[in-house]
Amino acid sequence: MICKLADFIIDFKNSTEAMDHFLEGYKFCGKPQLVIEVTPEEVEAARYITPTTVNTIQGEINAFYKKLIDLIPNYDAFNIHASLIDVNGNGVAFLAQSGTGKTTHTLLWQKLLGKKVQIINGDKPIIRFLNNTPYGYGTPWCGKERLSKNAKVPIKHICFIERAAENSCKKITSKEALNFVFSQVFMPHDSKAAIKTLELLDSLLKSVDIWVIKCNTDISAAMTAYNKIFEGETL
Repeated sequence: MICKLADFIIDFKNSTEAMDHFLEGYKFCGKPQLVIEVTPEEVEAARYITPTTVNTIQGEINAFYKKLIDLIPNYDAFNIHASLIDVNGNGVAFLAQSGTGKTTHTLLWQKLLGKKVQIINGDKPIIRFLNNTPYGYGTPWCGKERLSKNAKVPIKHICFIERAAENSCKKITSKEALNFVFSQVFMPHDSKAAIKTLELLDSLLKSVDIWVIKCNTDISAAMTAYNKIFEGETL
């Protein structure tokens, strides 16, 4: 199946009908720039990436994904574990340790801002540099909530989510952010692609504002963060 994904035209070669359904929202008619193909052995091995992966289609989804993240750093792109939203044309990426409440906080922003917010991807957006600008893209790999949109947005803010009883939001430096964001990047197995990913990550952190959001699960958490990050803008 041929798809347009992160402005790449990709032929997911020999994909099954179930995989084609998974990719349906990204289907595209055009000449592919990239070809990704997986073997039955790779599909079988990818079934066991996580304890909950127990069927062949999930193995195929995982296998294609592994090939994708190994390939795209060669084209100034990488994948990150984040929830990405578009706030009036500004990309805001929320990062957090598993179980912290990244999706919950994302949905609070949607509840607060309504049509001003679009959820681009709830779990694994692709970040790609075009003309030295980092763009975040939706992908079909978007978490169990299936929050995804076939769209892109220039990334302006990266936010680290931490649970707390009281809400706060403060800006931090790229140096302070490095260790945390590194743990949320999906690193390729290929060594050259891994080095390129680190270079892209460094460029990303130097080109955006970076925040730590300490929050509870009340809508006031989103309001506190929004008012700090978009200071002076009305709801």
